[in-house]
Amino acid sequence: MQQAGRQAGACTNLAKRRRVPFWLCTYDHLRIHAQTVRAPQPCTRLAGGDQAASLTRFIFCLTLAKARRVMKVVGIWRYPVKSMAGERLSVVELTGAGFVGDRVVQVYDAHGRIVTARRFPRLLRLRAMLGPEGEPLVDGMPWDSPEAAARVEAAVAPRARLERFEGPERFDILPLLVCTDGAVSMFGRDVRRLRPNILIGGVDGAGDSGPASR
Repeated sequence: MQQAGRQAGACTNLAKRRRVPFWLCTYDHLRIHAQTVRAPQPCTRLAGGDQAASLTRFIFCLTLAKARRVMKVVGIWRYPVKSMAGERLSVVELTGAGFVGDRVVQVYDAHGRIVTARRFPRLLRLRAMLGPEGEPLVDGMPWDSPEAAARVEAAVAPRARLERFEGPERFDILPLLVCTDGAVSMFGRDVRRLRPNILIGGVDGAGDSGPASR
């Protein structure tokens, strides 16, 4: 417990030196020092066991450093097809590779390159979710159906297609994107524009512990 407290203090100091939001610094810091923080066993069980250890440590470290505030997970999202609208969940299985079923299907153009909603925003008009059998659906249709293929071509360009790939390279940076409600408020737009997997509530502003937030 004392070691975790020291880790939280180190995260806060690092945020001050870098002048970046505390939550962003903490997540990066825990990637480097993931083996030095151990959350209490009840917290580990709630987060899904050892497979979810990194996320548990992140939330625990953040909570220690912000002990005066009450923080909790207020939103969980999964995006079975990368760059399409996703599904909001109340329960999800978390593994070392992120949420089960997250971004397991991607959109490719005619040249075999992954395309995203940053370039083709009409992709966000398509909604992806996992069906009863665990297979991704696009607007309620199987992701590999002709109907889904036609909608993808209409949103991107002729010969655009969907392919399934579950390797770690499918993520832009990390398997999970964690945001705070304070950061979203400062962003000033719908939280879905950021496409987070987890939204943590109860954080003022960007959660920065530096002089600018006092």
